[in-house]
Amino acid sequence: MGLYKEFRTTEEFASTLREILNKELLQIVSLQARPDDIKAQITKSLETRQKEGLAVFQQEVRWLDRYICDRQRMPKSLADLKNKAVLLDTILDSTDSFVISAPPQFGLTSAAHHLRLLAWKKGMAWGYIDMDDLPSPSSIEAEIRKDFPGQEINCVVIDSWNPQKTYAAKIFDIIEVLFPNIRIIVMHSCSDVGFVREPKIRIERAWKMRELLPMPRESVREAVASRCVQVAGDENAVLSKLLSDMEMMNIPRIPINCWTILKVAENQTDQSPVNRTQLFDHLLFVLFNLFKLPTYGTLPAAGDCNRFLGSFCEKLIRESRMSFSKNELIKHCSDYCERQLIEVNVEVVFDILYANRIILQTSSTEYRFVDTFWIYYFGAKQMEQSSEFRTYILSNNRYANYPEIIEFYTGGTRDHGDILTLLDTDLQKTKEVMNERLPLPRNFNPLKQVSWISSPREVDRMKARLNEGVNNLPSCIKDQHADKTYNYFRPYDQSIQQCIEQASFYTFIQQVKSLSKALRNSDYAPREIKVQIAQHVLSGWSEIAKILFALSPVLAQTGQAMWEGFGFFLDDSFDKDRDDIKTLFITRQQISSATPVARSMPTVLSCGRGAL
Repeated sequence: MGLYKEFRTTEEFASTLREILNKELLQIVSLQARPDDIKAQITKSLETRQKEGLAVFQQEVRWLDRYICDRQRMPKSLADLKNKAVLLDTILDSTDSFVISAPPQFGLTSAAHHLRLLAWKKGMAWGYIDMDDLPSPSSIEAEIRKDFPGQEINCVVIDSWNPQKTYAAKIFDIIEVLFPNIRIIVMHSCSDVGFVREPKIRIERAWKMRELLPMPRESVREAVASRCVQVAGDENAVLSKLLSDMEMMNIPRIPINCWTILKVAENQTDQSPVNRTQLFDHLLFVLFNLFKLPTYGTLPAAGDCNRFLGSFCEKLIRESRMSFSKNELIKHCSDYCERQLIEVNVEVVFDILYANRIILQTSSTEYRFVDTFWIYYFGAKQMEQSSEFRTYILSNNRYANYPEIIEFYTGGTRDHGDILTLLDTDLQKTKEVMNERLPLPRNFNPLKQVSWISSPREVDRMKARLNEGVNNLPSCIKDQHADKTYNYFRPYDQSIQQCIEQASFYTFIQQVKSLSKALRNSDYAPREIKVQIAQHVLSGWSEIAKILFALSPVLAQTGQAMWEGFGFFLDDSFDKDRDDIKTLFITRQQISSATPVARSMPTVLSCGRGAL
């Protein structure tokens, strides 16, 4: 063994030599320790790593079961997990090398430490490399062996791997030389867009490509059950509200989102339908005040952040883009603060947003907000302070591109009767244009001749039987049934939408959405306006139902149809091979973009089956 280090004085030489010899002696002593003691130390170390990976808001949370699936057999819904996917833990029983892909925040690092701990308990030593913390290629072997002194390495887990990172390609060649033919598990951190792309890895071996999936309802239930002591309400009520919040926020069912919203719910006693503006206000409070952050002299006020981030998000909305550089954000926000003569350390704000994963890094120079709702939320704050931007959003039906910004704006003061009136006027104009193009009578009622007559006693008996049957079902069955209508692909679309010009039906749908969201958040608007708007919203959905009825023969025969920029297709609940198209009738709708048909349309509704 040779030791080499530069020194300037004899004292420095003595100190350095003593330090190096102490480290070497400790290493020798540890190798001579009893095998049971070494195993206990390694187990404790791995358990600590897992706990640190699962820590959220300075609190330890439990591991939630995760599923993986072959990228060629992606389930159409989370209810189909049992048939198309397997639990992550099944990797332990395989001898293959895997590439497990997922977007940021999905929990790949926690999954890596979870697998390593389980593998060690089965007598296998899985080395670990974090690409974000790898100093140089020369340190790869030391990093792999660091947690297992004197142990034979059975597998190497590469975390935070991305083809664009430094040493991304070289690391496999080095591992192949150091540990020939060893098993490798790659945690591939990809963007939402790259979620369906297969990563290219140079070394040849039988890689199995797998996707880490969002959590099914039953796994979310485990999270709720572990926090119900802190969160007011019974398990089913909290679960329903949590899933509703995540669906309205258009964020995936992943552990970090579950724990974040549950943390927000600890400070809320109201379990009523959520006002998303207030939810995001609470969420920002949690992220800025309860998350473990570096120590700064003065933390910025949330009100100041809303103002200059609102100004920056206005720029993104006007330019219809998501990506930006760190320098661009800091310069824009700093210039805003200088114009307003306020003193805020914008770099600290960026660090907070990045540490809390509100902003993600997508390349060496590019960043973006993790979800478009942050752009719309801060954009709504900008509408409150800039009349010019407010006019820009409300003119020329621009708000139809992103109904969420109207929802966040009206959810602030909850008394925007003027916004309701303006949106309603636009809706009626679009309705007139749409009706001129629709070859149906104005008073057309497809259900006029349909009637169902039953006695009140009969109805009560049917309700009692239905409630009794549902309540007696196991939770796992009810969760699986509820997951059938959940579209887990929807949160992956984080683009800023643009309406198609002249597509009156698509514009009409978006305007009905905007008006519905504004009405829901306008508790204190004048009563007569709210009554009128409610009637017009219901009338709008009635118009949509008429068009669906008119398209139903084409849907029954071909399985898909489009009119005025809006497409529909039949899902698997239809028996498309039946000749009697009169038995096919659209009964339910669900936004979906998980099929080739859907991806070719601006927005697609999936239709269920019933009887006419």
